[in-house]
Amino acid sequence: MHGRNMRRDEGAIVKGSQIMTTSFSSAVSSSGTDGPNDSSSSSPATCESDSTLQLRLKRFFLVVLFTSLFFWGWAVLNIVTGKVPFDLGVVSFAFSALSSAFVLKRAVVDSEEISSRAQKMVLSSHLFVSFNYLLGVVAVRDKLGFQIYCGIFSIGWAFIGKVGYSLLYSYGKRDRS
Repeated sequence: MHGRNMRRDEGAIVKGSQIMTTSFSSAVSSSGTDGPNDSSSSSPATCESDSTLQLRLKRFFLVVLFTSLFFWGWAVLNIVTGKVPFDLGVVSFAFSALSSAFVLKRAVVDSEEISSRAQKMVLSSHLFVSFNYLLGVVAVRDKLGFQIYCGIFSIGWAFIGKVGYSLLYSYGKRDRS
């Protein structure tokens, strides 16, 4: 299954020299494909799947957190040095950083469920950053390089929002299964 040195034998998964008894749906879920996953099961395959998902959440949201903090600092610097009277990045990147910290605390540290409402709030924070960059494309007419930069980052942050939401949805689906 997916090159993980795993095969299915009559209700068991064989991984290396370790045999884990499980149902077919659990075997499919632990292989990384979509399928039902009983999180209340004590099968090692389920635990491995949960820890893998938590690791993905941790890595993704740590990168988003530190990226948001970097660009938040840049926005603050733009204001302090007088480059611009106000940079909306001070607000949008703060929300993105806070939402990433929330996910890291709730899902990774506390291993608690993240509600669908909170998932949408996290997505909204990333889309706010994307919208902020889109404003740079529309509002600044005389700097083509800046417009290209803003356009690329607007698409990038929309993509970050989609990937983050998908990860959170998978995490929430795991909790409800």
